[in-house]
Amino acid sequence: MTNPTSSGAHWNLPDSEICSAALQLALDVSAPFIANHCIRSYLFARELAAAKGLRSDVDYDDELVFLSCILHDLGVTDYGGGEQRFEVDGADAAVRFLSEQGMSDGRVTTVWQAIALHTSAGLANRFGPEQSVSHFGIALDISGIEKNLLSADFAERVHAAWPRHDLG
Repeated sequence: MTNPTSSGAHWNLPDSEICSAALQLALDVSAPFIANHCIRSYLFARELAAAKGLRSDVDYDDELVFLSCILHDLGVTDYGGGEQRFEVDGADAAVRFLSEQGMSDGRVTTVWQAIALHTSAGLANRFGPEQSVSHFGIALDISGIEKNLLSADFAERVHAAWPRHDLG
């Protein structure tokens, strides 16, 4: 993160101890294009939620959305890869990490669901607001779903700070 517009403070990323540790984990174990995708997914999730009238920490738990987005691709890394679908491997790796950090079981379960369901269109929104908000941010970054809800230059600024590199 050498670019000043790529700093967490510039983007008002959650900076609790657990969020900082999760971001560092993602940066340490992921290729840059994956880490950037995870960060963009959170930024898009938060922006889409606001565009839909959802309020952070009122209608959804912003810390859980951040953790879900930042950790959602652990299953494609050596840290989290295993024998299952990458979504489930990633969700299981996130559970191990968050449990080691002392996060409560209920909050860990929400993150597990959001990560395990992140590629499951039509399912995430049935589990809760955090799962839904996370899913739509991740989907927007991959396929552009609902990008019309973002302000005109938001995606451009996000991509300048967190480039796509080789991610399609």
